[in-house]
Amino acid sequence: LINSENTKTRWNQIIATSFKNAIDCDFAVHLPSFTGVDLPAGDITREMIIQSYPRYFNIHRKEGWHLYKIKIFGLFIKPFVHGLIKFGAGAAFSGLEVNYDKNRNKLGDIYINNKKLKLFKSYSVVLPEGLVKGSFETIRFSHYVFKRALKTKESIWNAIFNYIEKIKV
Repeated sequence: LINSENTKTRWNQIIATSFKNAIDCDFAVHLPSFTGVDLPAGDITREMIIQSYPRYFNIHRKEGWHLYKIKIFGLFIKPFVHGLIKFGAGAAFSGLEVNYDKNRNKLGDIYINNKKLKLFKSYSVVLPEGLVKGSFETIRFSHYVFKRALKTKESIWNAIFNYIEKIKV
């Protein structure tokens, strides 16, 4: 399974879907730039998942990064998604579809779980810990969105492993 920082690959989609599958939410976001090595063909082990997503903030936290859940109004989703795409983050989504005109750098309609985005509806979003914690330093106004993010008990490694076990990749 190939990881590519700026393209949508099967592995990146599996990771995004594993986030959504692990935590009850409207959609999930995965940033491929957080992943590491590609995985060879064959069975996938927990060790391979850790090598493919080698992220932790504290060596004493042996479970790696966790998933965070936030509530966000639809009004803020379009600029959030546009920011991820515009700055080359190469985001992979599960539960969210967007049309993007690269030549004009313009987003089209956004659909969440096959329904058109509603600006004044509150949506639940699952994000990797690195996006939540790292964005405070790098993305303007992110503290308004992420300050209420709740750390879940689910680690990214467990979410990916459990989803792979479920679908038998």
